[in-house]
Amino acid sequence: MSKEGDCVEFRAWKNMVRHPFVIYADFEAILAKAEEARGGSTTIIQKHEAMSYGFLVKASEDVPADLLVQHEIPAGPVIYSGSEDRTDVARHFMESIVDVARKIEGLMKTNIPLIMTEGEEKTHQECNACNLCKCILVGGDKVRDHDHLTGKFRQTLCSRCNLELQQPKFVPVYFIISQTTTRTS
Repeated sequence: MSKEGDCVEFRAWKNMVRHPFVIYADFEAILAKAEEARGGSTTIIQKHEAMSYGFLVKASEDVPADLLVQHEIPAGPVIYSGSEDRTDVARHFMESIVDVARKIEGLMKTNIPLIMTEGEEKTHQECNACNLCKCILVGGDKVRDHDHLTGKFRQTLCSRCNLELQQPKFVPVYFIISQTTTRTS
């Protein structure tokens, strides 16, 4: 707990970086009949069996479309349906997601050199404080932060804040959960 008069300062700038990719996914399943005793008074009468899935890779507007094509990242929905012969739906999903994540990892290694307009260069030269931590910039501590996927100048930072602002090393996958319940009284 801080004392009266103390100031709390936010320093977790790396947690403020938006991830350039997210994946939304959904499974469809059937309720297969089962008859499995579990313990003294429990019997499993149904099991969920995955029968199909779909997912969508959503890229940030800052990710150039040509990089998505170059790295073969799917632009539309990916849908897979199992069958009596193909009951490996969950395994197929995991293999597909890992494949897409590896392609995204390759894309994220892109490093387009910094491109600055005269106005941006003037703004950078006139900047005397880090845009994040607000420390005074002296000597070689002044850094031009830029988007490595586009080359666009973003802001002037101190070297410490610039090193902390790194892209996350994971791709978030969100599952759509829907449940229907029917009751008879």
